[in-house]
Amino acid sequence: MLERLARFVFRHRDLLFPALVAAILLWRPPAPLGDRAGDALWIVGVVLIGLGQALRAITIGLRYIKRGGRDGRFFAPELVVSGIFAHCRNPMYVGNLLIATGLFVAAGDLIGIAVGAGVFIALYATLVHGEEQYLAGRFGEDYAAYCRTSPRWFVRLRGLRATLGAPFDWRRLLNKEYGTLFISFMAPAGLLAWKIVRAEGVAGLAAYALPFALYAAIVLIAYVVVRVLKKQRRLDPPRDESVAHTLAVARAQINRIDDDLLRLFNARAREVRRVYDVKSENRIPRFDSARTEQILARIRASNPGPLRDDEIDRLFRSVLNTFLGMDMTDPAAARTSGSVSIEPAAG
Repeated sequence: MLERLARFVFRHRDLLFPALVAAILLWRPPAPLGDRAGDALWIVGVVLIGLGQALRAITIGLRYIKRGGRDGRFFAPELVVSGIFAHCRNPMYVGNLLIATGLFVAAGDLIGIAVGAGVFIALYATLVHGEEQYLAGRFGEDYAAYCRTSPRWFVRLRGLRATLGAPFDWRRLLNKEYGTLFISFMAPAGLLAWKIVRAEGVAGLAAYALPFALYAAIVLIAYVVVRVLKKQRRLDPPRDESVAHTLAVARAQINRIDDDLLRLFNARAREVRRVYDVKSENRIPRFDSARTEQILARIRASNPGPLRDDEIDRLFRSVLNTFLGMDMTDPAAARTSGSVSIEPAAG
């Protein structure tokens, strides 16, 4: 049930999260400017937003990880354990949570803070649970070992200075984060304008029109410039670096798939051994051509691609031929089975 909820939140988070922020702020509007507690909370909220954005920026600049998923589901092509990920398993989620909480704190309504922070803590806890289940299933002991050294929610300080001393990729930061940076700079200003309107009305905001306009213009121009540079691909990494990273990720994935295949082949060998033992005890011939064709037909029927059916057929005939030659309970039969055609089935 929780995994299903996590997948739903993950799939719809880009629309769900902004809608929830807007709904809570409309339900519990910001405290008017001049409210001493509300004004102090605005400053605290801006600090929280800054901390969250800084954590995201450092994470991306040191070692970016794409967690956009695939087909609306959790997906990770590699297990990233370097950069800030060596100190916290979910630095991007923690940064997002700080930014969201900072928005509610900056608004200055205590009920809004409690409800907003509670909702987003629950949502991110659900996301993290779902992602952890996926990563544990995909990376197994490697992920378990990573969990033992890197906290889920907090940043481990040991070794952080050395990590922060690593090369920082400013182009990657701007390329990947300019949208969130725009929101982090504009949202506090928007809340401050809202606070002024609540205290003095729309007419009162006119007195601050020039500084607000200048600030918004600077942020907007910076956003447009970075977006244009991104569209022109001038923020992309050098081609050699990009190709090398792509190849490294693909090769690491192939290595993990090979490891999975090895485990599965050995598991199949154990089951085939059981079948051969039973056949040997009951004087049943080991080889069964009808069983081979049944196996191949089932595999072809469930083939998702991109391998063609004829390629799948050749591949699995080779696999089955290998199992036919296994040295089991009958060494003499195993020695002679190497020359047997792949028409029979192993098990």
